[in-house]
Amino acid sequence: HGSCDSADRSAAAACPPSTVQFEDKEWTMAEREFSGLLGNEVSVIEGNTFMVSNEFGDVMVDSPHGLFYADTRFLSEFMITLNGHRPRLLTSDNVRPFAASFYSTNPDMDGVQERSLTMVRDRLLSNGLHEDVTLQNHSLNRVQVRLVVRLAADFADVFEVRAGRIL
Repeated sequence: HGSCDSADRSAAAACPPSTVQFEDKEWTMAEREFSGLLGNEVSVIEGNTFMVSNEFGDVMVDSPHGLFYADTRFLSEFMITLNGHRPRLLTSDNVRPFAASFYSTNPDMDGVQERSLTMVRDRLLSNGLHEDVTLQNHSLNRVQVRLVVRLAADFADVFEVRAGRIL
């Protein structure tokens, strides 16, 4: 991008930020995209209920991840896309044993500049699964984005999931 220091960023839309600011915090871009089904897993647990996802917060179909209750997987896919694209990870972490947060930004999309949006997924396991999704536009322009949530349930036994024997 040539010269894209902080002074240039405020004046030039061609310089994507290397950091994203959200709720008075600044996040440095993790220069990676989704790299496979398994990686750094994030787990939340409360009582007989637990959920395991990838570091993006997604439960990919055909993975051992999911939302489990009493040895049964109730959620076998849980994925969010923006305009058909997977968001890019900024960071994710467990806030408490029963809560996790996932911070991501957008790739370059038709009509939406790369890294101009921040998506925050706040997950809570308490009497079921609750997830708040916040999408914030950091650009000066109004943008239209199609946010799609994909869900699937296979009601597989936890031991079949672990052994990879799901039909």
